[in-house]
Amino acid sequence: MGHIRERDLSDGSKRFYAEVELKGAGPRLTATFNRKSDAKLWIQKTETELRCGRNQLVAESRKHVFKEAVQRYSKEQKISVVKRGHLQWWEKELGHYFLRDICPSLIAEKKQKLLTETTEKEDVLDTVINLRRPPKYSPSDGAKFEVHFEKNRGFGGDDAKPFEAALLSNESKLIWSCRDIENRNDEDIIDMYNEGMTQADIAKELEVHRSTVCRAIKKAKAEGKINK
Repeated sequence: MGHIRERDLSDGSKRFYAEVELKGAGPRLTATFNRKSDAKLWIQKTETELRCGRNQLVAESRKHVFKEAVQRYSKEQKISVVKRGHLQWWEKELGHYFLRDICPSLIAEKKQKLLTETTEKEDVLDTVINLRRPPKYSPSDGAKFEVHFEKNRGFGGDDAKPFEAALLSNESKLIWSCRDIENRNDEDIIDMYNEGMTQADIAKELEVHRSTVCRAIKKAKAEGKINK
């Protein structure tokens, strides 16, 4: 025969504890629900199964915890890294529960926790590189790009400065040519200035600050690299 016990929780909600115990059908079975209607349906279904002699699965669910089910599944199935992480989270939350005690309301409660909690992610990347097209790039330049270190754990200074890399043809060989972006900008600024471009136009073309252009031109004049 089935019974339902109602309990008021501190947050103002109610919890319903359902019990089923039939003579000769094994030990008493229990389950917890957020709604009384769900508890009634569970009692009806459980009593029907017990009367039909289908209580073996129910009895087994009283002997094993969720952790055992996860471990068995992990052993027998090929699991991706992502799925394994999900299973580990659920094992942590429900591992100590007997299978018979895992009901829809409990799953919904844990699912809501999963959606709202902040999961800390381990940062395992030592180096993050950003590849960009150089200013004035055209397809005829071939393999040519800027290398920017957005994260550089374990090195710094000149080793972490951005540089330009270009694949060049040297007779029958292909070689990589690298140059510091700051020096490259200075060279481009000098060439453009000697061609008659204004400082404002040079800054816009190279996507650099006008003060960078002014400083490069001043330095070039002192070194005699300006034709005018």
